[in-house]
Amino acid sequence: MGKLGGPAVTMPEIARLPGRVIDIRIDQLKWYSMHPRITVILPTYNWSSALRLAMTSLTAQSFTNFEALVVGDGCTDDSEAVVQSFRDPRVTWYNLPERIGSQSGPNNFAL
Repeated sequence: MGKLGGPAVTMPEIARLPGRVIDIRIDQLKWYSMHPRITVILPTYNWSSALRLAMTSLTAQSFTNFEALVVGDGCTDDSEAVVQSFRDPRVTWYNLPERIGSQSGPNNFAL
């Protein structure tokens, strides 16, 4: 069985399936949107102005099949509000309960 619920087929075989090409492409888009190709880990600590710039750049990329994990290292500023203001379902905010003090803490949490 293929990932789309039918038999596994190659792209040349898909081209020969009458009336199925569009359905398969739509299903593939749905599958890709639920299974991001890459994960972006964005660690931060109390620098919401830089976070806003990073988020603006991230969400403006032409490659859109990603998820972003923004991990605060015990942030006490408005970093969470900045992330939430983008209203992007690909982006998830986490804030560590206490500061680790190095980038490895948020990175390892996200991994």
